Amino acid sequence: MRIETKSQPVVIVGEAFGSVVVRDPDTGLLLFKRRVPERKKITIQLPVTFEEVEIDSVSFDLKKVKPLRVYVENEFVASAISVAKNIKTLEPGRYSIGGFNFICKTLENTPARVNRKDGTVELDKRQLQHLSLPIIVFILLHEYAHYYWHTNSEVVADLQAVSWFLKAGFPSIEAVYALTKVLSDNNLSRIRATLLYDYIQNFNNKTMTYGRLPELV
Repeated sequence: MRIETKSQPVVIVGEAFGSVVVRDPDTGLLLFKRRVPERKKITIQLPVTFEEVEIDSVSFDLKKVKPLRVYVENEFVASAISVAKNIKTLEPGRYSIGGFNFICKTLENTPARVNRKDGTVELDKRQLQHLSLPIIVFILLHEYAHYYWHTNSEVVADLQAVSWFLKAGFPSIEAVYALTKVLSDNNLSRIRATLLYDYIQNFNNKTMTYGRLPELV
């Protein structure tokens, strides 16, 4: 099934059962993937714009398509979205996108990293291109957050990244997936995922000052 989104951020609402996969039909880039064990309502947030998207599902009944409000807090967020959107076609080399520098190259043991001196983000297309677009965006935001705060704290980078991520209209579960499905399953990863989840709950409940990080070492 193809759905016209007319290059607007949208929320697609339907009823589904089984696997639901949403892709950009032109590049095959993964935008959304869920397994729905029993037939129920499903909401698909798509803050990144395409002319149309393709939904592959055993059973999906479209109910409505509605606009999605997004807020891109800084220019790096827009640049990260652009990189993720075009990850399938990136060739090795240096790119300047929106005034920010990216280097596409082969990396070992990590899909991306940042130079904390100048903010250049290095990324490995080979490791990223099979992930969903939201997860790619979160990974890039996480790396840039290290530079933004001049910190090597993974937790601070996680929380700044998710703050930008949520405001840009991405679903919070994709940030959690970025930590639980991409990182190795170890004690530090589980701690990071727990702190991220708590931050998301506070953010959604508006009990945390909007856009401000908690005090962390």
